[in-house]
Amino acid sequence: MNRRLRILAVADLWQGSDAYAYIRAFRRMGHSVRVTPSEDYIPGKWRSKPLRALRRLLEPLFVREYSDALITEAENFRPDVFFVFKGRYVTAEALSAIRRMGAVAINFYPDVSFMAHGKYIPESLPLYDWVFTAKSFGIGDMKRLLGVERASMLPPSFDPEVHAPVELEKEDLAIYECDVSFIGTWSPKKQRLMERIASSLPERRIRVWGDQWGAARATLGERIEGRGVFGIEYAKAMIASRVNLSILSEARRGASSGDLITA
Repeated sequence: MNRRLRILAVADLWQGSDAYAYIRAFRRMGHSVRVTPSEDYIPGKWRSKPLRALRRLLEPLFVREYSDALITEAENFRPDVFFVFKGRYVTAEALSAIRRMGAVAINFYPDVSFMAHGKYIPESLPLYDWVFTAKSFGIGDMKRLLGVERASMLPPSFDPEVHAPVELEKEDLAIYECDVSFIGTWSPKKQRLMERIASSLPERRIRVWGDQWGAARATLGERIEGRGVFGIEYAKAMIASRVNLSILSEARRGASSGDLITA
């Protein structure tokens, strides 16, 4: 009989998140999972300039509070595994303290670059017992930049609660139906490609879903929906499109390559 583990996790909890898919998979396997998400301690959705400036000023205090919370959770829960999905705000100090309690520390790192998301990731990644990367070039980048050798690639997988056929209602078609769609966070490369497609297909209905596309309205106009789609709504948006585009992210600072595959 397989052993049931106690897993302390750092992960997002919104439906459609890859991190949350792992949490639900662990629970389906019968493991006991306690999640301490960073957003409970570090505000991530402040958009106004004054609030963003305040967040930058207070971030060291937020991170200290979060680190203390992780250590306290580990002291109370006594996890067998400390599972961190990306872990932008997991400090080396908190990670080391939890490992000293006997937990095996595992990081799943989903992004292109290890150097583009703050200072805590480069400081902490070398301390994990094992790091899984979703990028084939990630193993070499980690070794070259951070000296990490305890690592391997874990290809993207699917979430049975999200990546599945959905029957569309008339209301769904009214919201999502189009000829061409793209779903994803803005980047310069993605904007350039969408502009070329829009200019080449002026009569086609094109819709772009995702965050940070506001500035692209100047060239793409009403094609920018101005919000993301998540969970089952993500599946609906894909199914309602005649063509759904998968535009791979370009390289970021410290990465030897842009995306080569994507979920």
